[in-house]
Amino acid sequence: ENYFHRSNISEIRNITINYPLPEVDSTPPNVTNLAPSLNSIFEAGLLSIEVGANISDGSGIVSQAFANITYPNSSIVLYELSNTTGNFNRFNITFLLPQRQLGLYNVSFVANDSINNFNRSEFANFTIVDTTKPNVTEQLPTLNFVAEFGDYLQISANATDIVYISKGVVNITYPNSSVIPFELFNDTGYPQRFNISFELRNLG
Repeated sequence: ENYFHRSNISEIRNITINYPLPEVDSTPPNVTNLAPSLNSIFEAGLLSIEVGANISDGSGIVSQAFANITYPNSSIVLYELSNTTGNFNRFNITFLLPQRQLGLYNVSFVANDSINNFNRSEFANFTIVDTTKPNVTEQLPTLNFVAEFGDYLQISANATDIVYISKGVVNITYPNSSVIPFELFNDTGYPQRFNISFELRNLG
């Protein structure tokens, strides 16, 4: 006997399987609680301040954080912020205040997560000011000093300040009530000593 087998393939169906695509994180880190606060003012002589921020991310991983600080002379220095305070979200540094660069400092914060979403939108600034007068001591001549006409008189003083002293001036009031300013020179070899040699002649 002969047997013949025929398959029935008259019906073909398409089957579609949907696989969910992984979610892509496009949200940058959140940067808050900036230090210093906007428009902060610090007195010259203060040694250091905190530059930092609280930084968090939806992925839970903050890769790096930086602070760009623009100095009053327009130079820019990039500082990496560290996460060593014991606070998981706090990134900061101790910034040593330049003692002889008064003026405005601008701070821009940069944070990125593990897939390089960047936040560059947070800014702060601070100003270093000097409102303290120089300290002047050891003045010569001493009070009520008596000198001979024709002598040379040393007029001098020690002057110190937190910042650089640009000039020393003494006002001399003559017997005829005229007042004349004289610049004191810092050429004695002592950085704090300012003086002139004044001849006691033609005093009016």
